[in-house]
Amino acid sequence: MICSISENTLKQYSPCIKDWITYCHTNQISTIKANIPEIIKYFTKKFNEGMSYGSLNSLRSALSLFLGSHIGTDHNIKRLFKGFFRLRPCAPKYDYTWNVSEVLEYIENVYASCDNLEMCSKKTVTLLVLATGHRAQTICAIDIDLIKIESNVVHIKVAKLVKTSAPNRLQPFIRLPFFNDRPFICPARAVIDYLNMTKSIRKDCKNLFLSYRKPYKPVTVSTISRWIKTVLQESGIDINTFSAHSTRHASTSTALKRGVSIDEIRRTAGWTDSSSCFARFYNRPVRNVSFAEAVFS
Repeated sequence: MICSISENTLKQYSPCIKDWITYCHTNQISTIKANIPEIIKYFTKKFNEGMSYGSLNSLRSALSLFLGSHIGTDHNIKRLFKGFFRLRPCAPKYDYTWNVSEVLEYIENVYASCDNLEMCSKKTVTLLVLATGHRAQTICAIDIDLIKIESNVVHIKVAKLVKTSAPNRLQPFIRLPFFNDRPFICPARAVIDYLNMTKSIRKDCKNLFLSYRKPYKPVTVSTISRWIKTVLQESGIDINTFSAHSTRHASTSTALKRGVSIDEIRRTAGWTDSSSCFARFYNRPVRNVSFAEAVFS
């Protein structure tokens, strides 16, 4: 049953579970048989301590491991959380997103001749997340044995479980066409160049991305994210506001703005056909020069 939860989710839930156990021991409550009024009292205590609406939702999900899924469907708890939302509404992480063209133009000018592994790594990772709308976790999971290079396209199948993996759901499948008009920002060409550059150092390693310093081991998701943030910062994107994950917002929002259907965006980025995740959390207006900035610049 523990294996049904991803490692990252378990890390997220662990502090919540520890806090619940401590609260139960202090107040002499059963950790697995607490009744609804006792649970409501606990949630209210955490709210009064300043916990945000999103954190309270995470806490509720964590407690459902102990107490059962009825926590999420109980009428009184649902009413309580509606009150939490009205008293302390959650704001979207981003009200707008950055312009993808600025980053692509920077890569095209500065990263045109990737003559070292560090530059080639950062360029390839950034182009991949922008071309696919996928998370850094998905890019980190790419296996070189599942990369198929054809004359006009590069196909990449991701076999490892990622956040969007679920029973009866297809695994991510990346299709990268060649952009011959702009070869320096072509993601397919960048993948091929990276494979050629790392061929002599990867030995038996099947992970696509390796560290650019010895001993050239497979990189983690945090390293992938750090590479992306470096390129964004160099491009002039405010990384104090936007994280590496914002590439998912920027690429999918740009695709919709330029006429790509929502169904195609969902399919490419790994959402289900009925998912409202893109519309609710990722579709953001691209920030352009405002009226005042145009007048006073």
